[in-house]
Amino acid sequence: MKKLLIFNLLFLIFLSGYSFTQTKRSASGSFNVNISSLYENWSVNDSTELSEISSSLWMSYIIERNTRIALSTKYASVGGDVGSLSGFSDSQLLINHYFADRTFGLEGGVNLPSGKTKLSLDEFLTTTVISQSIFGLTTPSFGQGLNYFLGLTLTQPLSEYVVIGGALSYQIKSEYQPLDLVPVDYKPSNEISVTGGIDFKLSEFSTLTGDVTGIFYSSDELNGIKVFTAGNRFIFNTMYRHYFGFDALSVNLLYRLISLDKVEVLGNVLDFEKINPNQFYSGVSYFQKISSQFAVNYNVFLSLFEKNAGPYSGYMMIGLRLSPEFRISPNVAIPLIFKYSTASADGKATLTNFDIGTGLKLVF
Repeated sequence: MKKLLIFNLLFLIFLSGYSFTQTKRSASGSFNVNISSLYENWSVNDSTELSEISSSLWMSYIIERNTRIALSTKYASVGGDVGSLSGFSDSQLLINHYFADRTFGLEGGVNLPSGKTKLSLDEFLTTTVISQSIFGLTTPSFGQGLNYFLGLTLTQPLSEYVVIGGALSYQIKSEYQPLDLVPVDYKPSNEISVTGGIDFKLSEFSTLTGDVTGIFYSSDELNGIKVFTAGNRFIFNTMYRHYFGFDALSVNLLYRLISLDKVEVLGNVLDFEKINPNQFYSGVSYFQKISSQFAVNYNVFLSLFEKNAGPYSGYMMIGLRLSPEFRISPNVAIPLIFKYSTASADGKATLTNFDIGTGLKLVF
């Protein structure tokens, strides 16, 4: 499965620098550390189980006023009826710099090959399951070799009420050996990502944000031979947000459109033979600050997955997520995560999911 670039998240953070409600955000320290652990469980017809425990570490440091460096890494263990797999995923080192007026920024990063590669056949088959988009696991893959990323962002206020932004990035991927018993070098395609966004101030307490991202791929190679070209991705996203003092209501709509894949030796894959389904997502969240030491984020969501040849297509998923956070001091917070969802499709097994997790946030 292809992953969205971390750059897209950086772009949204960069654009948010012009948020019309930024005065309601708390300031960050120069050094931030987030540690989290999450248990995710999926069951098929209350019998077959898939579970994953992920532990994540994310650190960021403001080198100077407009420059931030970040490092993230994860360790995961997969179990259940799909087979076991455990190890580190790749680590990411990112650097972000924006200029004084915040209208132009540069980003760069490297995917450090700390993740597990040269998998056994059973481990490789396990990765084909956990990478299915319907599960949305925290760690859907492990090692993917050495990769580099470069990008730029541009924002421009058109008026007191409208800000537009754009972003462009390029990711260079290196070859690695996925299977232990098969000595072939696999090189994923390089990726180009283009994003455009707009932010409207509807009132003193309401904003509407929309963005469109296109991700374009070249061909994957085995031992230097082109074998597969993933279909380009287009992601349409919009969010409405309204503030009630410290509380906030958010409504999010997202549509992910995936073009046809191409197998080099077989030609174009027909539409009904697509493996990765298009997806529609809608979610409503409410953030409530109950006191200076305690806040809760409530979220309900609905996802629809296109029906195609994939084993987990045609599903409708509904779920809810509860995310309380205890602030021990101005520098320490403990977040919790509770999530439940269920998915069904005509003629297919019912999927049930629950997640539970905790973490530690440190700000210095």
